Amino acid sequence: MVLAAVALVLAVGCAVLRWMIVAQDQSDTARDESVQAAKEITAQMLSYETETVDQQLTAARDRMTGEFLGKYSAMINEVIPAAHAQQIAAVADVLRAGVVSAKPDSAELVLFVNQSVQVGNNMPQKTASVARATMVKVDDRWMMSKYDPVPM
Repeated sequence: MVLAAVALVLAVGCAVLRWMIVAQDQSDTARDESVQAAKEITAQMLSYETETVDQQLTAARDRMTGEFLGKYSAMINEVIPAAHAQQIAAVADVLRAGVVSAKPDSAELVLFVNQSVQVGNNMPQKTASVARATMVKVDDRWMMSKYDPVPM
């Protein structure tokens, strides 16, 4: 009887330990995957050439979801005509990304972004910014659901 009780306690302990290891592994995977996706999406949504701005910024929407998709769509409806009219091109690069919190299907991140914007033949203007982003996993694909610049 005592031996059976000890065996049961050990079995439950092993199951709990296994669950904890799997959960941690899933969170680690979420961290890595969400950071990579956030870097790609941020660069994609903030970079464009004058000639192809329509296609580039519209393609970036495929990586967004929720309210942010609507906000971004409204924003590019203003950016695209301005980019054509003023011959604007932009290149963005995410220098660093840090995970604030991560779960297997969502992550909160901080992104450090450099962007260079050129208007016509003028010299490019470079700016650095920081943003908080929320990533969610939708059908095994990481999507951006929130992007908020942080005042510096």
